[in-house]
Amino acid sequence: FDGADIINVTSSANNANSNLNFGNNSFTTEAWINIGELSIPDQTDPFILRKVDSLDNGFYAMILSDGGVYKPFMWVKDGSNRYTAKFSSTISLKQWHHIVEVFDRTGFRAYIDGNSAGTITTVSGDVANIGLNVSNNIALTIGLGSGIGVNGSITQVRIYNRSLSANQIYELYNGYN
Repeated sequence: FDGADIINVTSSANNANSNLNFGNNSFTTEAWINIGELSIPDQTDPFILRKVDSLDNGFYAMILSDGGVYKPFMWVKDGSNRYTAKFSSTISLKQWHHIVEVFDRTGFRAYIDGNSAGTITTVSGDVANIGLNVSNNIALTIGLGSGIGVNGSITQVRIYNRSLSANQIYELYNGYN
C-alpha cells in the first residue's frame, strides 16, 4: 500500500476466505507502517486497517493523533457497546514501524517494533460487554484516514484469527530484521 489508494477486500471476497471470519473469537492485526506528515486537515487519524459495517460495528486498528503525537489506538463496537483503548507509547513519523494490535476478549494489547506499546491511557466502555461478531459479511479496508488515503505506506499486513502472545509478536518482529 503506497498511500495513494485504499485496499478494500469486499465481503464476497471475504466469504471465499473463512480466515477473515473471526466470529466471536480473539484476533490480532499486524502491519509495517511508515506514516508521513499529516498535513491534510481532515487526515488526523490514519487507519491501518478496519473491518466495519455501515454503522461502525466491527473493529479499527489505527494510529490516533494525541496532542501532536501519534499512538496506537483500537476500537471495537458490536451495535450497542463500544470499547476503545489508546496506548501510551508514541510512533515516530517518517520511519518504518512494526505495529501489532491484539483483541483477546479480555482487553487490548498493542506492540511497536516488538515491544509493548505501554499502558492503556484512555479507555471507553467495558470489554466484557462486547458481543462483537466480526463476520465475513463485513468488508476489510487497508489504509483509510478520514475518508481519504493515508499519507504513508503500509506493508506486510497480516490478520490472525487468534490472540498472539508477547513472545510470538517479538519473534515476528525479529523475523523481519
